[in-house]
Amino acid sequence: MLKKLRTIRAFILDLLFPITCFQCNKPGYYLCPQCVQKIERYPNNNCPFCNVFSNAGKTCKQCQNNYTLDQLLVFTYYSNPLIKKVVHSFKYSSVYLLARDSAQLLAQLIQENLLPEEFSKSLIVPVPMHPKKQKRRGFNQTQLLGESLSLITKIPLADNLLKKTKNTVPQMQVKNKDKRRANIEKAFSVNQKKLSAKNLSKKIILIDDVTTTGATLSHCAETLKQAGFQKVIGIVIARQPKTIL
Repeated sequence: MLKKLRTIRAFILDLLFPITCFQCNKPGYYLCPQCVQKIERYPNNNCPFCNVFSNAGKTCKQCQNNYTLDQLLVFTYYSNPLIKKVVHSFKYSSVYLLARDSAQLLAQLIQENLLPEEFSKSLIVPVPMHPKKQKRRGFNQTQLLGESLSLITKIPLADNLLKKTKNTVPQMQVKNKDKRRANIEKAFSVNQKKLSAKNLSKKIILIDDVTTTGATLSHCAETLKQAGFQKVIGIVIARQPKTIL
C-alpha cells in the first residue's frame, strides 16, 4: 500500500514539476548519466579509518582490531555541490525518484568492485532509521536507495534485517570524536526473524548516503557480525571530510 502511495505521489509531482537534471536540466533525470560521468570520483585506495594505502578501500590489518567493517567504497566527495543538492533533496525534500538516480551511483561501485558471480551470494542492507524519526520524515532514504539498488543489480534486499533501537542525534551534528562513539553505541540490533543459515553465509552490502568517520557503518557491521555474518562491505554515495575533535 505504501509503495502504491509513493508511486501515485511521484506521478502527481511529475505532472506538476517535471523531472530535470539538477546540473544540466536534461528532462527525465534528477542526475543524468552525462553529468554523472563528470563527477570527480573518490579514489577508494585507502583504509577507511586510518588512510594508509589499501586496495579498494579495504580496512587495514591494524584497524581490523578496532573496526568490524571490512571495506568501504565511496562514489564521490560530499563537497561536490551537485552531490550536496542531490543528497539534501533526497533526504529532506521527499524527492522519492532521486532514489533511482542515486542508486545508479552505488550500482556502479558494485559493478566495478564485485564479480558478477558474487551478486547471488550477497545481500543489500540499508542503514536503518529509528522508527520515531522515520515516522516524522515519512520515509527512510536508505531504504528507498536499497529498493532501487536491488532492482538495478538484482542483488536481494534484506528488508528490515537491521533495526535502529536508539534514537540518536545525527552523526554529522556531533563534532567530538568520543561523543560520536557514545552517540551511536548500541544503537542497532538484528531482527532475529530475518536470520537464516542461508542468509548468514552471504556477504552484506551495507548502504548509506553519506559517511564521515565510518562510525555508523562500523557499528552496523559489528551488530551484523555478532549475529553471525562473516563479511560486511559499506557502500555510500559520498564522504564528508573528517572535522571532528
